[in-house]
Amino acid sequence: MDTVELLASEVVTNAYRYSSSDAYVSMERTADDFRVTVWDHGFGTPEPRATADGDECGRGLGIVEACADEWGVQDYPRGKAV
Repeated sequence: MDTVELLASEVVTNAYRYSSSDAYVSMERTADDFRVTVWDHGFGTPEPRATADGDECGRGLGIVEACADEWGVQDYPRGKAV
């Protein structure tokens, strides 16, 4: 569960930093899967970026990519879901 908390925190932080309005979190569990989705009204498709030693930000989506079984972005007319 620690990994889920870390990944949710990274995605929620991005929504807070880069969207000008509210963000919404959904959690869905089935027998085989646990999915956390964060919706926001920001535009653009978030992607992991290369960071250099000593960078204090910019690692969040790299962490998501490294630790999540799957992740992606779904665009909507008024924002996106990650």
